[in-house]
Amino acid sequence: MLLGSTSMLGARVFSVLASLISVGILTRALGREEFGLWSIIGTFVGFAGSFDFGLGQGLRNRLAAAVAQQPRDNGAEAQLFFSVLAFLTFIALVLASVLGGLALMVPWATFLGVHAPALAGPAQAASVAVIVLLALNLPLSLNVAGFLAYQDAARRGLLDVLQSAALLIGVVVLARALPIATFIGAYYVLFDGAALVSLIVFLRLRGWRVPYLHLKPILTVVREIAAPSALFWLLGIGAVALFTTDPLIAARLIGIGAAGDFSIVQKIAALLIGMHFTILTPLWSAYTHAAVTGDWRWIRRSFQRSVTVTVVLFGCGGGLAILLHGPLLKLWTGRELTDVPLMVALAVWAMLYALVNCCSVLLNGLGIIGTQLIAVCLGALVHVPLSLALGQRFGVIGVLYGTIAVVVPILAATAWRAHRVLRAAPRD
Repeated sequence: MLLGSTSMLGARVFSVLASLISVGILTRALGREEFGLWSIIGTFVGFAGSFDFGLGQGLRNRLAAAVAQQPRDNGAEAQLFFSVLAFLTFIALVLASVLGGLALMVPWATFLGVHAPALAGPAQAASVAVIVLLALNLPLSLNVAGFLAYQDAARRGLLDVLQSAALLIGVVVLARALPIATFIGAYYVLFDGAALVSLIVFLRLRGWRVPYLHLKPILTVVREIAAPSALFWLLGIGAVALFTTDPLIAARLIGIGAAGDFSIVQKIAALLIGMHFTILTPLWSAYTHAAVTGDWRWIRRSFQRSVTVTVVLFGCGGGLAILLHGPLLKLWTGRELTDVPLMVALAVWAMLYALVNCCSVLLNGLGIIGTQLIAVCLGALVHVPLSLALGQRFGVIGVLYGTIAVVVPILAATAWRAHRVLRAAPRD
């Protein structure tokens, strides 16, 4: 468990460094609106993960529970994985066709707040291409569920390092050499290629060969995990609407160039959240395993530690970010982006987000979705109109005010549910 968390944290640190270098290169290689386009299109990645209907998370929990049982049935585990893989491959092909066609009809330049006429065509082409590529990524990303279900976070971390390195090399080689739309498309081709390599590596490590599957067994497996998967899916959609739409809202309010600047400042908080969630991620399957084996003492201790680490990490990290973000952003991007009130709001947003993640990882690992699903979906319904209204009144910081106002009751609800579960669980 510790090795897995350490390995994934190391991989995340490398990914953060690669991301920092990439952004530093792109803010200098691209125009302000071109960078904003690349940055805002990057938020599509969060939306794309919602289109697997929660089957990835449902598969992860089912595999983790199967691994904890003795004796193991490797054939049944392979059947489970390949059934979901086959179903998602079909879904991905359908989505790529349907969403690609629909995306052609969306005026992306207007939707994304593109002001430069010369960038309207590239914005349209890049948006459509990325939507298609992210749809095709759905079955490829199942490798993550597989690695984490088997608590093989060390190898997963190594593959994350290789993916980050490939994307960084792509930025270095292609950013100045290609037109912006072609560059963005090539970047996400690399993204899909790295996921394909990871999937192949996972299958080779498991020793599984691709079987010939009939439709009936595939549908049987999908139906068996459909109910919990549907809940994970709805939860994922709500989380995306809450935590990845702020740059899009900012683009609508202030234009894609200024929204790109906002995304740079927000990235400081996002990097902290990313490293934090990397530490938490192996706990998800570990909570499932411990619940199956009845080790509630370990579950309680691990959850308490995760909350303590979160408060320390985000208290110290947020304070440093508030004090040093101006000169650090200047050194990093070459731009003057000092905004102390915005950074304070981001530090609060990040702390709340991270504490929600602590509770969600516990509840998801135990298969308890109801409370957080209701809280997150209600919050998602309120978030966009509230953030738009506050953004129009207070500027870009109002977008964060809206998000914070919605996240506070979500944290209260999920923390209350986690407390009740742990209090009611058996004690040694």
